Amino acid sequence: QVARALQVPVATAHTDQERDTTDRDG
Repeated sequence: QVARALQVPVATAHTDQERDTTDRDG
């Protein structure tokens, strides 16, 4: 359960970072 719970926030953070990078580039 712990590993799964950690995966959820990590995946969200990764998406946020990619989105921020795209916004800056755009």
